[in-house]
Amino acid sequence: MHVVSAYKAITWRVVATVFTFITSFIVTGDVVISTSIMGIDSVVKIVLYYYHERIWSIYGQKKTNGDDAG
Repeated sequence: MHVVSAYKAITWRVVATVFTFITSFIVTGDVVISTSIMGIDSVVKIVLYYYHERIWSIYGQKKTNGDDAG
């Protein structure tokens, strides 16, 4: 099951990255700029996703331990 999740995550990242490149290219008309945007976007989103997961992990632990009154 973890292999399927990893495969889905990788293929989604590829699809999203290609979409970012295409969108950037339509807007700029420049392959170099579009490639730069694509690269920066991918790195930033991977880092943001990591911290998003960490925050949810902390929140989930509080919820499980009964520390959350809501």
